[in-house]
Amino acid sequence: EALYYMHPLTGDVVRKVDSLRVFPATHYVAGPERMAAAISSIGKELEDRLAELEGQGKLLEAQRLRMRTNYDVEMMRQVGFCSGI
Repeated sequence: EALYYMHPLTGDVVRKVDSLRVFPATHYVAGPERMAAAISSIGKELEDRLAELEGQGKLLEAQRLRMRTNYDVEMMRQVGFCSGI
């Protein structure tokens, strides 16, 4: 397997790529300890906000917030980032 520079119009191989730098898709970088602290903080803030919404009788809003936040936290745990938070 190899990578090649190709002509944009003809699709012909121009030359083989000897080396290539691949940069991350996002500039956000956090270690496991910082990620765990962030997830813990998000959980505490979520509980506060849910109590506030439920106290106002906004049960549907509370349920939606819980579902979206839990999904985002799970994405953070699984892949290390999420687009929602």
